[in-house]
Amino acid sequence: MSLTIERMKKVGGVMTLADFSPATFNLTKLTKISKVNEVTVGVPGDLHVGVPIGPEAKEYQLEFSWKMANQPGGNHSYETSLKNWTCNSIYRLTPTGATADDIATYDGNPSYYIPRNITTTRDKIGIAGGALPDGTNFAGGYPDWKVSMNVIKLRNEDVTDCPDFEDVMPSNPYTGISYPPSFTMAELRYGNVLTTKLTKVVVKHTGQPQSFALYDEEAIAILPPLGSIGPVIDIDFRISKDTDYQLIKMWGATRSLIVGITQVAYPEFDIDKTTAPKFYSKWIGSNINVSRPIGSAVASGTTYREASMSLTRYWTYEIIEVP
Repeated sequence: MSLTIERMKKVGGVMTLADFSPATFNLTKLTKISKVNEVTVGVPGDLHVGVPIGPEAKEYQLEFSWKMANQPGGNHSYETSLKNWTCNSIYRLTPTGATADDIATYDGNPSYYIPRNITTTRDKIGIAGGALPDGTNFAGGYPDWKVSMNVIKLRNEDVTDCPDFEDVMPSNPYTGISYPPSFTMAELRYGNVLTTKLTKVVVKHTGQPQSFALYDEEAIAILPPLGSIGPVIDIDFRISKDTDYQLIKMWGATRSLIVGITQVAYPEFDIDKTTAPKFYSKWIGSNINVSRPIGSAVASGTTYREASMSLTRYWTYEIIEVP
């Protein structure tokens, strides 16, 4: 089931490709989501009556792999390709083969969609290395992202009336390498530092489209793009020292946890950009969870634990005075 996805921008009233080239995938899963809205009306002295008003816009959940060794979007790095896929863009879908029976097009031509969310997942990343298409080593583990997108179909008038836009994702990944790969977080208030290896990274972008039904026709209420929450990055890692466990417990009890990150070979994250125009990559930490094996086989004093937390990107830019 082949599907071509193109990330679009609108310049001078014309929709054009925002990336180097289209990305073509063999989908691992395709789900069509159909919802019918209704208005519930109260009837005096009787039960409420639900009145259907029509279907929402067509929605699809797309699942596929993005392998850096065989990129669907051309021979580019993660930072110049998949990392730019956020909910601030419109996406054009061209189905072929079996997908043509499921994904709606307009008069046989590609149709435009706006995402509700985009999620990329990479696991086993602290275990083994890999190689990028140019032959360089990739210390962060398997360069293979699992991608999930929920997209809703735009009407042609939505695309025509949409104002110009161009989504640019500032990026300043760490360019060094380390074997084995490492990940360092520093709590900004007191400077406490945790260095570990990540076992899983999930990057989530959540869009803000407002889709609702009109009577007897599919509709989307507000022209895209409306903005994106995030990225929010969920990380899993291991704790093998009691000092790290005590640190995580302290972070979990903090009213507002802001961390800075110095990461090695994890391109999902950015570090501070020190050249103009500067931006500072800080992260709000939340949802800290720690689990450990328990049972007769676990020796007293064992410090090994599995930990997870969420990091929300906190953007701060250098103020540049204009004369």
